[in-house]
Amino acid sequence: MLKYCLKDVVGLVLGLYFRVTAAREQWLQQYQLLDEQSRLIASRCLRSPCLLQGLVIDDFFAASVEGKGTANEESQAAWCYKKSQKAYGSAGLLGSPEKDVTGKSRGKLVGAYVNSGPEALSPRGLCTIGAPPT
Repeated sequence: MLKYCLKDVVGLVLGLYFRVTAAREQWLQQYQLLDEQSRLIASRCLRSPCLLQGLVIDDFFAASVEGKGTANEESQAAWCYKKSQKAYGSAGLLGSPEKDVTGKSRGKLVGAYVNSGPEALSPRGLCTIGAPPT
């Protein structure tokens, strides 16, 4: 009996997650976010060579490839972040800005560790993405 109860509860929770994610997706798209070119979707390759955006339940994220002289606040990712904050604020959705990471060359992005610091870029010009360091 508990197995079926648990299954029903899990199904209900997953259904709510899907609905919340779909609603947030539509809301953010009204603010020119999550476009088809730069949206990271598990079932297809990323189409944009310089910007990626995504949504995991209620967490929006963006990362961009920029020229060496580009200030963090002028990056495409910063533009997306500011737009997302405007969208969430206009809807009265409270976030956790203290958890937000902006303008960094290394850190966790949806569980993956991104390193675009000088030590990663200088030998081959590659940004590494993988499991977080221990």
